[in-house]
Amino acid sequence: MLPLFIHAVQPKPIVEKATQMLTNHPRCVSAAVPDDDGRQYSFVLRSPSSTPWDVEVALIPFVIS
Repeated sequence: MLPLFIHAVQPKPIVEKATQMLTNHPRCVSAAVPDDDGRQYSFVLRSPSSTPWDVEVALIPFVIS
């Protein structure tokens, strides 16, 4: 889990930037759309080891007011 704490009036651009950065990461092999409520974004990143293994990462944005 990768929590993203946002303290901003407009959180949408921050979430979009974070998801874009993870999607464009060189180790990203899968970027999923958000869940039904848009509360969690799932990604799969591959390790750089000689025997690669995949890590599932969930980006969960929290808006703090």
